[in-house]
Amino acid sequence: NVFASRETMTADADGAIDLEAVLLELSPTLASGQLIADEGFALFDAMSALEVGDVKMDAGARTTADALTLDALIARGRAPIDAPCDDALVRVFDALLACEGTFRAGSASATTTLSNA
Repeated sequence: NVFASRETMTADADGAIDLEAVLLELSPTLASGQLIADEGFALFDAMSALEVGDVKMDAGARTTADALTLDALIARGRAPIDAPCDDALVRVFDALLACEGTFRAGSASATTTLSNA
């Protein structure tokens, strides 16, 4: 691994750091399979970021063929058209809290908080 120092980089007003100069400098020296990372790099986070939306890798991703129509969602009770009753609200919030709790326990955000699966 080749580590770039955060102290030598400056962020713009939004906090973003332009890494183009670092990549251009290091790319000729990197062999196939090597990686540029900083001290805060976490492989789990990087793999989760790369997998979001890839139907082969993202457990929450759906293909166009898998997408449900509004009529199908209503028929399955996943998109009720009436104002939800107390029991429905409890189920919705229970599912939301379960996703949040699972995410905070260490699961990937792609399959918890960023998914409605």
